Amino acid sequence: HRFRERFGDESGKRVVGWDLAELDIRDGGAVLEALGKLRPSVVANAAAYTDVDDCETHVELAMAVNGQGPGNVARACREIGATVVHFGTDFIFDGLSRRPYRPDDTPRPLSVYGCSKWEGEKAVRTAGCRYLIVRSSWMFGPLGHNFVEAILARVSAEQPLQVVSDQVGSPT
Repeated sequence: HRFRERFGDESGKRVVGWDLAELDIRDGGAVLEALGKLRPSVVANAAAYTDVDDCETHVELAMAVNGQGPGNVARACREIGATVVHFGTDFIFDGLSRRPYRPDDTPRPLSVYGCSKWEGEKAVRTAGCRYLIVRSSWMFGPLGHNFVEAILARVSAEQPLQVVSDQVGSPT
């Protein structure tokens, strides 16, 4: 598999990443082969099918990428002795809590996306590797469509803002 080195530092440590065309986490053998060649000490799995609405009509794809894919990564990490950092989501909860969710709260996903991400967390937990699970919400950054960029664009265009008032989030 081809891979791109993203950046490094004076210690010689580096961050390497693949995109979907280079490595599909649905293919456990390919994941093990790729990670086996690099032998990293930490693997951050940021791969996910994140179109929440689209997951409702592409259930099998959502479950394969978000459910089984993280298990493939975690099992490969077990084999090479690496720690996996898995990026989860608050969508594994029903949103009814009046307080911030805690790691030990009972998941109750209400969507295919939430169910698929919960399956991925369970796959990571049971793979037998060292792991960290980061449950984030409202991701934003300079690339891609996200809530923060949408609000900034409307303000810059001097357009009125209309947002839902029944959701609470913590931008990450």
